[in-house]
Amino acid sequence: MSSHVGIGSTKSLIDSLIATLISDILNGKKISDSGWISLYDSHEQELKQMKRTKTIIENDDGLIRLNTDNRKAISELKQKYPEIRGQLDFALQSASFLHKDKRKAEEALNKLQKIVEILANTPEVWPYIVFFGWWKMLEESGLPAPTDAILSEGFSPRAWCIDGSLNSCILAVHIANRNGQIPSLEDVKLNLQKLGMDSSRNEFITSSLPDQVQSDKIMKILKWNQIENLISTNAQKAIGLIWYWYFMCAEEGLIPSTPDAWRGKFSELWNIITEFTNVNEATIDEILESFITEEIEWASNIVFLPEVIS
Repeated sequence: MSSHVGIGSTKSLIDSLIATLISDILNGKKISDSGWISLYDSHEQELKQMKRTKTIIENDDGLIRLNTDNRKAISELKQKYPEIRGQLDFALQSASFLHKDKRKAEEALNKLQKIVEILANTPEVWPYIVFFGWWKMLEESGLPAPTDAILSEGFSPRAWCIDGSLNSCILAVHIANRNGQIPSLEDVKLNLQKLGMDSSRNEFITSSLPDQVQSDKIMKILKWNQIENLISTNAQKAIGLIWYWYFMCAEEGLIPSTPDAWRGKFSELWNIITEFTNVNEATIDEILESFITEEIEWASNIVFLPEVIS
């Protein structure tokens, strides 16, 4: 919807154009759809001058907006009306920033689609996607656990935190092996490279895991088998896929900084995930609620989704 303005001067017209542009951008409109206003009580002479210099453009409906692509005209406006420089710069920077962020969101969606296509054609790589996605999520969580349980198994809270990455790796392998079989962590590295992940991104995957006794202690502290049993195989895959995709996008700078950039993309993202894994947002919410019901509430701080899609 356009704004309406009566023109008392060129300056008041420009003020209205800038205010509408900023408001529309911040409300999530496309840049090409932002800043349009309709006029009444217009000063034809002023409009003719601004059209002649291409400071404004007019569409087929008679609406006008600032011609933000005309750098010369914008520069002349700043010189003629220095008091609007700050507002105008903010509007143009916001438009540019949001445009870049929306492109990132589009590229991120394309990347998810490509990952899904790879999985559809080569389902044998599922365990590696699940492993890596779960590992990054678990590592991100810091593996919160009841202090009494940590101490009772001979760990100090400090040691538990220090070993967080290794413990996360253990649990990720356990989940991955429910969705296939991982012969070794070296095999994980090789297969992730085949999937297009640069070797430098997974070089920190440890080459060996602790013995079974250590692994059993970690799983006992977290009540890991109980946690796993509350998450269906499809949900395990979906969570692994989401975190794998998120990590790859973050590494390539494709995560938008502004929530507005995801407007219209959020549902598309979940449509891809749901169509491929039969898991939707409600499924994840039910899992998180089950942790509370089963009195393993710390699990909801271990199993979670990236903020960008939650």
